[in-house]
Amino acid sequence: TDKLHRRVNKGIPNSVRGEVWKHVLGITDVKQQGIYEAMRELGRRLSPDVRQIDIDVLRTFRNHIMYRERYGIKQQALFHVLVAYSMYNPQLGYTQGMSSIAAMLLMYLNEEDAFWALVVLIGTSRYAMHGMLIPGLPKLLAYCDLHGRIRRRYLPKLDRHFISQHIDPSEYSTAWFVKCYLDTVPFQLTLRIWDAFLFEGEAILVAMSLVLLKIHRRQLVRMREDEIRIFLQELNRRHFDDDVIITELESVHSELAKSRLATPPLIVELQDISQLNCEALERVRSNPPSPDASIPTHSDIHVLSNGLTPYNNGHHAIGPVR
Repeated sequence: TDKLHRRVNKGIPNSVRGEVWKHVLGITDVKQQGIYEAMRELGRRLSPDVRQIDIDVLRTFRNHIMYRERYGIKQQALFHVLVAYSMYNPQLGYTQGMSSIAAMLLMYLNEEDAFWALVVLIGTSRYAMHGMLIPGLPKLLAYCDLHGRIRRRYLPKLDRHFISQHIDPSEYSTAWFVKCYLDTVPFQLTLRIWDAFLFEGEAILVAMSLVLLKIHRRQLVRMREDEIRIFLQELNRRHFDDDVIITELESVHSELAKSRLATPPLIVELQDISQLNCEALERVRSNPPSPDASIPTHSDIHVLSNGLTPYNNGHHAIGPVR
C-alpha cells in the first residue's frame, strides 16, 4: 500500500520491523504447520551439511551482540534454521550465502518465521535468490553483468576510469549482491536497504549498486586501482546520510524500471514451494526416528565431525526440539 511504502521509505521502527517484514514477505501464506519442527529434527539427524553449518554459525555476525556468544541462544537458532532448510530443500541443501541472510532474519523474526522467510526469499519470483545459491551461481553472474551495463550507461566517465584501472564489475559487486549488502554499508543503513528490498523485491539490490557508485563517483574517479578496491571494501566504515541514500535509491529504482534495467532476466526456473512442502512431509514419513533414539546434540556432531566443540557443553545444551 502507499501508506506502507511511505513508512518503508522513512524507515520502519525497530519495534515493529519484525511484524512488517513478516507481512511483506507473506509468511502466513506459505507457512505449513509442523514442517519446520519436523525439518529441524530430521536435519539434526540426517543433514550432510551439519558440520559446515556449525563452522559458519561461528563466523556469522561475530561483532553483533546477538551472535557474539558461542553456543548462545541466537547461534542455536541460526544453526536450527539452516539445518532445517538443508533438509527441507535437499536439491539446494546449504550454501554459505544463506548464513548471513538467515542471521539477519533472526534479528527480527522467531525461528520458525525466519525459516519460512528464507523459503520465500529463495523460492519466490519477487526475490528469486535460488539462482544466487546453486552451483555456477547463474543469477549472481546475471546481476554482475547487469550492473556492468548500468555502470556503462549511467556513469560512463567512471566506467571508463574503472576499465583503465582494471576494475571489473564483478570484482566488487559480487559481495554486494550475494549478501544483500550485509557488511557492505553501516548496519543501520543496511536495515533501511532491507526494508526496501523486502517491500519492493530484488530490483532494489540492482538499484543500490548504482547508488553506491553514483554518490562516490567524484572520489572514485580520482583514485588508482588499489585505492578503489580498498575504498569499495570499506564502505561500511564510512558515514552515510541514510535518508539521502534511501531517497536516491527510490529515484534510481524508478529510473531503472523505466529503462527496463531493474532486474536481470529469470535465469533459473524456481522451485514450487507447495511441492517442496509435500516432499518435506514425505521425507518425515520415510525417516521416522528409532524408538530409542534421542535427538542428536552437538556431542554427537563432535564425534561424527572430528573435533567440533559440542553445543551441549554444560549450561549451553541445545535441549530437545519442541
